[in-house]
Amino acid sequence: MGGALVATPLGGNLKGVYMLAFIFQNVNSVKTIYQSNPIDWFSIIKDIILLVVAIIGAFAAIVGLKTWRKQLKGNTEYELSRRLLKAVFHARDQIKYIRNPFMDGGEISEAIKQSGIEIEPKDLRHSVKYSRAVYSMRWRYLSEVLSELKIELLEAEVIWGKDINKIFKEFYNCVSELNFAIYQHLNSQDGLFDLSKEERRQNSLILNDTSDDPLKNEFSGKVIKSVEAIEEFVRPKLKI
Repeated sequence: MGGALVATPLGGNLKGVYMLAFIFQNVNSVKTIYQSNPIDWFSIIKDIILLVVAIIGAFAAIVGLKTWRKQLKGNTEYELSRRLLKAVFHARDQIKYIRNPFMDGGEISEAIKQSGIEIEPKDLRHSVKYSRAVYSMRWRYLSEVLSELKIELLEAEVIWGKDINKIFKEFYNCVSELNFAIYQHLNSQDGLFDLSKEERRQNSLILNDTSDDPLKNEFSGKVIKSVEAIEEFVRPKLKI
C-alpha cells in the first residue's frame, strides 16, 4: 500500500502505533538521556516560557499603542471641534451685533474716539460720520474674531481635509454680503452713488437684524442656516 495510512480501532494509524511501540521499547533509554542532561531540558522549557512572555508583551504593547493613538486622535478632534464651534458662535454673535440697528450714545462716543475724527455739533454730515465710525468699529471686532476662526479652520483642514472649507463657504458668503451692504449703505449716505428702492430694501434686510425668521428676514435665515450646517458637521466630533 506504500505510504497510505490505515485506520486503527483507536482512530490513529499504523505509523502512530509504531511510534508508540518504539517509545515504550526504549523508555529506559529516553529516561537515561533526560536524567543525564536535566539542565538542557529545563533550559529549553525556560526559553520557551520567556519567548511566550515576550510575544504576549509585544502583543500587549501593540494593542496599547493603537489604543493610545486612538485616544490621542479623539482628544485632538474633541479640542479642535470645541474651539472651532466656539469661534463660529463668536463670529455669529458679532455679525448679529453689527446688524443691530440701534446705536446708543456710548457706542457712538467710543467709535468716534477710536476713529480719531472730530464732529462739530453744527456739522450737517455728523450722522453720516458717526455711522461710518460705528460700523468701522463693529467690523474691526468681527475681523478679530474671523482671524481666530481662520486659525482654527486651518487646523481643521489639516485634520479633516479640504472638504471642511466647503462647509464654511456659505458662512463666509454671508460675511462678504454683509460687508458689501455696509459699503453700499455708507457710500450712498455720502452721496457717492444712488441706490434704487429695491436695493435700499435689500440692504436694509442685510444691515438690520429685525427677525430670525427667514420668511421675514432672508439674510438672517441664511446666517442661521450656514451656522447650523457647520454645527452639524463638527458637533458629532465632540464625542470622544
